Amino acid sequence: MENFAQTPQLNMLELDAKARYRYFIQKIIAKREVWGLYHDGWAMSGTVGGKMALPLWPDAKYARLCNTRNWAKHQVQAMSLKTFVEELIPLLIEKQCMASVFLTPDWNSVLVEPERLLADIKSYVYACFQEEKNHLPEQVSASQAKQDLPAMASTSIQ
Repeated sequence: MENFAQTPQLNMLELDAKARYRYFIQKIIAKREVWGLYHDGWAMSGTVGGKMALPLWPDAKYARLCNTRNWAKHQVQAMSLKTFVEELIPLLIEKQCMASVFLTPDWNSVLVEPERLLADIKSYVYACFQEEKNHLPEQVSASQAKQDLPAMASTSIQ
């Protein structure tokens, strides 16, 4: 098994919540997929406020780090960005669940309302096309995750 602790990309886990959230948005758009844990349904966690939350990751390697204990029987599974935006986010809204973005092995994540997550995804896609890029990125670095995203709705992510 690959030793993830020595993988350079895992320095993302050391970023603050706001930077991890930005990285998540950038990465899922670049790769056009979102990762979760699945076993007869998506893994869910609870919030301090008593709501249910769906843990989401920008890459399989980060999801694997949380594929332990109660979620050990779950499989790391990708869903297309299209499916995520068109089916799963509306379901989260309907069920009044939160998105638990970029959950770390020590149970830190960015809890965000699905409406806000959708708005941030749309804002970033729009910004990519407006900034003379006229295309979506294919890769994202840690330094990019630390930079503010133009037109991002989630300015209150801590």
